[in-house]
Amino acid sequence: MIIVGREVLDTAGKAHRGQRLDRALATWEKVAGNANWRHFADVRESWPSADPVKEWVVFDIKGNQFRLVAKINYKIGVVAVEQAMTHAEYDRWSANLKWCALEQPQHGARPPTRK
Repeated sequence: MIIVGREVLDTAGKAHRGQRLDRALATWEKVAGNANWRHFADVRESWPSADPVKEWVVFDIKGNQFRLVAKINYKIGVVAVEQAMTHAEYDRWSANLKWCALEQPQHGARPPTRK
């Protein structure tokens, strides 16, 4: 796979150097870079702790201490890294996703009016 967004990996690795996140991300990068993922089942084969979350794939990194969030275009073989964060940061991020989904009007429905 072609990996884009390597600067996200570098920044996160440097920010959490004491926790050796850089080494864990290097392992993920090697696995993803050598992979030929054509659908999510392929991802799960090479990284069993990956989960689909809406349009992203979320990878547990370093024993679930960190999460890597990426979008994967299986047709052209590209993994776009969007975020690498602690598990606590991920919890806040995913809670925000759920809140945003609740705020979206149903197809064809009018958005609520605010008073």
